[in-house]
Amino acid sequence: MCLFVGPSVSPADITAACAGLERHAVVDVLPPIQQGDVLRLLEELPEVIGIVDGYFFQVPAVLHKEIMLALQRGARVLGAASLGALRAAELDSFGMEGVGTIYRMFARGVIDGDDEVAVLHTDQTDGFRVLSEPLVNIRYNLRRAVARRIVTASTAAAVLASARQLHFTQRSYTAGLDSLASRDVPLHELARLRCFLESDAIDLKRADALTLVHTIQARLAGSRPWPPAPRHQVQRTIYLHLFEREYVGRSVNGRYVPESFALSLHKLLSPTLPSIIERVMWRCLAADEAHYRCSPAAQKASQSGAAAVEAQRPGSPGIDPERLLADFRGRRGLTCDATFETWLREHSFGTDELASCLLARARAASGLRLYRKEHPELRGLRTVYGRIAADVAGRL
Repeated sequence: MCLFVGPSVSPADITAACAGLERHAVVDVLPPIQQGDVLRLLEELPEVIGIVDGYFFQVPAVLHKEIMLALQRGARVLGAASLGALRAAELDSFGMEGVGTIYRMFARGVIDGDDEVAVLHTDQTDGFRVLSEPLVNIRYNLRRAVARRIVTASTAAAVLASARQLHFTQRSYTAGLDSLASRDVPLHELARLRCFLESDAIDLKRADALTLVHTIQARLAGSRPWPPAPRHQVQRTIYLHLFEREYVGRSVNGRYVPESFALSLHKLLSPTLPSIIERVMWRCLAADEAHYRCSPAAQKASQSGAAAVEAQRPGSPGIDPERLLADFRGRRGLTCDATFETWLREHSFGTDELASCLLARARAASGLRLYRKEHPELRGLRTVYGRIAADVAGRL
């Protein structure tokens, strides 16, 4: 499992809380999450991802879709305390699980701003030491002070309003109280509140972070069940494609290399790149045309060719991905699973990725066969590709 933590809980507390987890899982404690971090995990996706803290001010925040992609691929993703609680409230209907009081406050609409959990803190070398007080902690402890009759509700509301007017990097109990000293607020109440906050304030973010770790520990130990995970399909938009190209990659000799970097080197150094791009372009065009020809709209537009088109439907046994993969392994002499795994590692392939490539090639070949059957007068591969391009251009 991977756990993204920072200022919400100290390294010592995390070490103590994770001690029990190590009996059930390999635990990787990582710095606060940021955009691309979950996409980078897709190379070897953990079974459990716990998100507590995350960057959002200095660098782009973690994307909703990268979390959804991890959920779709079977990972359990839990969030609490800080940015994790916020993302969980936004994605709980897609299967991300929220833990703790702060998550429930976001989910119920009691709070709705990301500045509620934002804090100023030092960097990792200094242990993410907190330099400001999160508004959600101030809100929670003011509510406790009212419940104990230390201050009235109106005084608590005034202190909260004062804290909200401050930038999140400047918030503290002292700053919120000092700004009210000259206003029409009972000084004796402020004095009692100051003593209460100094001696009895609860760090709600820390408490929720530890609750997250203990919840995962109980689930992995089997003492508490995992909730059912809703099934969903992530829409693969152009933006998700671009983010994947930016962040998804592979570990090479101990370093993580994004695919975008490898592609940049290929563009810079490979003399065969123009011919590769041209070949991929034609294959994609033929595959898309075969897929279009098998669609209900295309069949309705051309009833005369419906029978021929139906025979080439992508879901037919002729281009079944599992069958393609089995045929490929047979041709390459990779029938032994260990040999196949070695081949995949040597060629930097995943099984799903290889199956996707084989399916794309099969669809391209299906498009070529279809055109050659409809136009037997066409000679040469480039001529067939040209006719496909002309038909697509005419239709569009």
